[in-house]
Amino acid sequence: MSLILLQITSLVYVVLLNIFYFMKEHISNLENRIFKCLLVSNVFGLLIELGCFYTVLHMDKIPIINMVVTKALLIYYLLFLMIYTYYVFVVAFNEKNSDLENSKFFYTVKCVCIVLFFVLSAIEIFLPMEYYNDGTYVYSYGVSVRFLQTVLIIVMNIWLIIIVWKIKNISMKQYLPIFIFLILAGIGGAIQMKYPYMLLTTPIETLVIFLMYFTIENPDVKLIKELTTTNDLLEREKDATVNSMNNLSSSIDASLTKLLQFGNKHYNSDEEFIKDKEEVQKYSVNLVNEIKSSIELSKIESGKYPLKNYKYDTKELFEEIRELFDIKATNDKVKITYDFDNNIHPVLSGDDEKIKETLISLYSTIMANFEVKDILLKLDVYELGVVSRLRFSMIIDNTKGLDKIEDYDKVLSGLEYNVLKKLVELQKIKFTINNVDGKLEFCLTINQRIEKDYQEVEASISNKRVEYFDLSSKNILLVDDNKDKINNLILLLEPYHINITVAYDYTEFTNLLYGDNHYDMVLLDDMMPDSSEFYWLDANLIGNPDISNKIKRMAGYSPNVVVMLTSGNELESKYKTYKLDYIMKPMDSNKLHNILKKYFK
Repeated sequence: MSLILLQITSLVYVVLLNIFYFMKEHISNLENRIFKCLLVSNVFGLLIELGCFYTVLHMDKIPIINMVVTKALLIYYLLFLMIYTYYVFVVAFNEKNSDLENSKFFYTVKCVCIVLFFVLSAIEIFLPMEYYNDGTYVYSYGVSVRFLQTVLIIVMNIWLIIIVWKIKNISMKQYLPIFIFLILAGIGGAIQMKYPYMLLTTPIETLVIFLMYFTIENPDVKLIKELTTTNDLLEREKDATVNSMNNLSSSIDASLTKLLQFGNKHYNSDEEFIKDKEEVQKYSVNLVNEIKSSIELSKIESGKYPLKNYKYDTKELFEEIRELFDIKATNDKVKITYDFDNNIHPVLSGDDEKIKETLISLYSTIMANFEVKDILLKLDVYELGVVSRLRFSMIIDNTKGLDKIEDYDKVLSGLEYNVLKKLVELQKIKFTINNVDGKLEFCLTINQRIEKDYQEVEASISNKRVEYFDLSSKNILLVDDNKDKINNLILLLEPYHINITVAYDYTEFTNLLYGDNHYDMVLLDDMMPDSSEFYWLDANLIGNPDISNKIKRMAGYSPNVVVMLTSGNELESKYKTYKLDYIMKPMDSNKLHNILKKYFK
């Protein structure tokens, strides 16, 4: 039993290796197909070898079966030998980028190996074989076995010559299994010369197959497909970028040529001058649009163009959209009409700037790819729980007679379209093109969050985008008795790097004004605990010239004074009447930003 333990272990391993290998899909190249043949044949070789132990032990009872099984084992050795010889030729003579499948050389080698296998097998079948069985050890010997050993030695010497000759063509990981096979076969042959009952050839083949599994070029097909898809996408992106740059280059060239001609041309009439001027303006606008699109595309592709999440006023957004499109339509001499669903929540959160950019990109894409005279810009709103689904549609005449559109890349092209695709991908927008009643409908479906906690639109924009600017050279005096409010103001002012001084009561306030510091702005709360001292805030005194100059006289100069007013306070109407600056509480970054921008930028 101990004599066949190595074969049993090898069989278990190679069966598992077969299962594991064939469970996964692999690329169908020549090396992999050879490896599959070796892998499967080794299973049958081990099964036949195990069968030999049984048949030789009982050869008196089953002489014919014993002869068939033992001869089958010798034929298996020849089969494995010829398959592996073909593999040696493939890895040794394969040049980089050569077509293995259609190579006449490798086809010839394969045919020679097949012919040799059948010829040698036929010789093996007719050569005599003898058997040894003493009840403990069993093995075969005789002319047939010696013939096989001779063939094995000759073929392996051919392998050795080939790998030495083509050593530069064979990578180390392909060279290693062949080299180990030669060494182990030599060692195994020497052992079997002394101990002929030890059958080591097939287990050695199993070990070589094990090494080949980890060294053969054997990539996973799924990975190959993913890499191929990624490569195709990169190639498409590359082509799109090249085309975009070519378009930009053509636009710049055409625009600059037109400008140069316009500057050098002498005009005989005002009509001719006006006509050329309008054409130059058109080229200039196109050039600006191309450059802006290139910049936008570069920003998006850089990965430094993140989505932001602001609460915004929907009415304000739609007014801005109308203003943008009115300007565009005027320049392009296009009639644009609007059909906006007014049934929309006043406050949404999302990136309103990106929405405008996407709509403008869609408009530019349409203008670049179609002849357009009229555009209907439509907005439909669908509320789903806390989500407001905005469906923007641009509807134009189907001048190209397009029917069903499946591949948008065949209909749309240009730099503007590339920018649109990037913006759609960035915001996860659903973009569709539909043919409806002889018109083309370009739809952008954008999901935004409903802000139900905000009743007032003014309050809803408390955290809207603010573009900060540097005020490190300015000084501001904050006057409020509420420390929490002061801390909140300091946080809001921090991005401006402005120098902040705080006064919590009238005494601190006056001491600071009479001091040596110069304040560019005083931000003053309207409800101080010692309000009698702040008598100029009294509603009845607002507008009195002497009162309004009170701080100027105290400070010795004229700081900008802004009062933080409590909502509903009667002072509000007075401040509006006398055009005095104030901010309605609660304070937020946008209100504060607007005041700072008014005085310091």
